[in-house]
Amino acid sequence: MRKYFLSSAAELDIDEIVSYIAQENAVAALKLLDSLYEAMDMLSLNPMLGHKREDLTDKPVRFWTFKWHYLVIYTAYCCLL
Repeated sequence: MRKYFLSSAAELDIDEIVSYIAQENAVAALKLLDSLYEAMDMLSLNPMLGHKREDLTDKPVRFWTFKWHYLVIYTAYCCLL
C-alpha cells in the first residue's frame, strides 16, 4: 500500500515522461517508472531525505534529485490516527 499520493499534475508529468521514453525503448520506460515508484516509497518512509530550496520557494516542500535529470518535489507531513 502506498503511503503517499500524487497530484494530478505529477501523474500527468510521469505519464508524459514514460510515454516519451517508451517511443525509443519501452523496457527502459518501464524500468524508469519502477525506479521512480521505489524512490517515492523510500521518500515516504524517509521524508527528510530531500532538501529545501529556499532560493526557489518559500513553500514547505522538499526536493529530491532522481536519475540526475528529474526532480521530485514533495511535501512531508504526517497524520496520527
